[in-house]
Amino acid sequence: MAMVAGLALGAGSWSFALGGWPMERLWLYLLGAAMLVLTGLQLSVFWVIMRVLEGLNQREILVNRDLEGRPCVE
Repeated sequence: MAMVAGLALGAGSWSFALGGWPMERLWLYLLGAAMLVLTGLQLSVFWVIMRVLEGLNQREILVNRDLEGRPCVE
């Protein structure tokens, strides 16, 4: 959501710049757009990392159950 909001804010600022608004008036909006895009990208990367770590954790649990002789049915 943050990445989409940043892209929308950036597109809006770009359209205002094409409409003749001076860059001095738009820099804060462009800065906010860049921060939102980077925050959204960072959240997406960390979400993927958490899913991978969760899968590895489940794998370790299943290996331990198998080594103890219990069934690995989840």
